[in-house]
Amino acid sequence: MKIKKILLVEDHKIMREAIKIQLELDAPNYLIHECSNGEQALLFLSKTEYDLMITDIDMPKMNGIELIKLAKKKFPSTRILTVSMFTDYKHISKVLEEGANGYISKNTGNQELLHAIQVILGGESYCSKEVSDSLIKGMREDRYKTNLVESLSKREMEVLNLVLKEFNNKEIAEKLFISNRTVETHKYNLLQKTNSRNIAGLFRFAVQNDLFDLGVM
Repeated sequence: MKIKKILLVEDHKIMREAIKIQLELDAPNYLIHECSNGEQALLFLSKTEYDLMITDIDMPKMNGIELIKLAKKKFPSTRILTVSMFTDYKHISKVLEEGANGYISKNTGNQELLHAIQVILGGESYCSKEVSDSLIKGMREDRYKTNLVESLSKREMEVLNLVLKEFNNKEIAEKLFISNRTVETHKYNLLQKTNSRNIAGLFRFAVQNDLFDLGVM
């Protein structure tokens, strides 16, 4: 039986030791090495060729997402399983985007952890049901948000930009060379299309859809 080398990266000693003991009991062909943060993990990876790295996300010195990104770049043959309390779409999608081969919740039982490891070592990817459900929900919400943003005309986006910069109707009209009445019409349409009740709602819409990052403001 071929020995599989696994690097366990977890800053909580009790959690780390519990996982290690359970894996050694359930799978004696796994050789488990452990460390407490991303910096140590990279050092371990540089000295030993591991078949799998199991890592948390929330850790001191270097978080799991940064670790995954660097590990995939420097040690591409090492497969990666993320085990975390974070089961929101943002964290999951970022981890998978950086190259992790699997993602499960820390609430997952020992048998599913073992199954995930076996699947990933077998060359496939694995996400627990909770993680998969969060991904599906997040992708649907992203699609809905994208549709809302795309429904705005170029002029409405220009008005939204100036509204969020706290320009009044007269100032907006002067900047865009349109009438005050036209400004009011565009603002009304913005509120309707974004399901907002007021300017605060428009601000929330901009934040939720990353319009600041896109340079709308």
